[in-house]
Amino acid sequence: MEFSREIMNRIAIRALELLHEQIERGYDIYSNKYEYSTKPFARPAGGIVRFSEFAKKAQKDGLLRYFTKKQSKWIVFTGGYKSFRTLTGRNPNSDFLEYTGEMLASLTHQIRNNEIIVSFASRRAAEKAYYLNVAGAGKSRKFWKFMGLTDKNEGILADFAGEIFARNINILQDKDKIGVFKLQ
Repeated sequence: MEFSREIMNRIAIRALELLHEQIERGYDIYSNKYEYSTKPFARPAGGIVRFSEFAKKAQKDGLLRYFTKKQSKWIVFTGGYKSFRTLTGRNPNSDFLEYTGEMLASLTHQIRNNEIIVSFASRRAAEKAYYLNVAGAGKSRKFWKFMGLTDKNEGILADFAGEIFARNINILQDKDKIGVFKLQ
């Protein structure tokens, strides 16, 4: 039985809304809260926005230290990426997976054979999602499994789809057939 594209599109759009809401609240597909790493990490000093604004105080507070590698200045963030976010003015307890917004803005859907396929319009966004969901991101290969709905959101989507189907069912009036349903 082939469902109408309009019905499938409405369900797909609701699925994407639920996925965005779930990420915004900071939950992965297993209903676990996202959390940024507190393991120390090093990176080159160049290219950090507003670095001079926070560097001296952060060094005094023990949140970072410097070293030189191949004649370039590097910084160790002793509180991990979580402290890096705090120092650069970003909330370490929210704003997950939204550094530029490019990846999530690239989420789209296709409908094939009664299946809704959620994918990315941008190859670069798809590669980022691959590393976050499948290969692991960063040196520690941390997973940020966001490509899927929590059990609760799957239930919400199933209820939504059920309501749509229920509103679009007509009972055919036929003398020989009673209770035959047709989706419009």
